[in-house]
Amino acid sequence: RKLAKKLQDLSTTKQQQRSTMSKTQLLNPSQQLILIVDPYSTGCMVAQEISKRGYPTMAIWTKGFSDEMKTHVPISCRDLAYVDELQDE
Repeated sequence: RKLAKKLQDLSTTKQQQRSTMSKTQLLNPSQQLILIVDPYSTGCMVAQEISKRGYPTMAIWTKGFSDEMKTHVPISCRDLAYVDELQDE
């Protein structure tokens, strides 16, 4: 429930921001936020590719996903940084 509320708040904020943005601003990757659910293993490689294209990424970790599993990232993704991370509780 907490995660759903946080995502709803984030969505509402983004919708409010979009309503005041021009078309050019909407096409700007730095004005977007890509949410990635459980970016584990191959998922973090997808997150890295998205980040390389200039989009900020945020990790959403589902309930039951262990901290140990989060450490399983390819060597090429070791420097990947998310704007933020949310843990479903």
